[in-house]
Amino acid sequence: MFSFVSKLFIFAEILDGWNHMQKIEFFFEFASTYSYLSVMRIENLLRDLNVEILWRPFC
Repeated sequence: MFSFVSKLFIFAEILDGWNHMQKIEFFFEFASTYSYLSVMRIENLLRDLNVEILWRPFC
C-alpha cells in the first residue's frame, strides 16, 4: 500500500520531465486532521519541483 508521500513522489516524477510549470488542485477541509497533515507536506515537496498549488477549500 502506498502512502500519501510515495504517491506524491510518483506523481512528481512524472511532472519533473515537463518544461512548463504544472499546477495541482489541492482540496482541503479546515476541520480535517488529514488535511492539516497533508498541507504540512505538500507545499515543500511541490515547491522543489516547481509545481504551483491551487488551494481549494471544500464548501
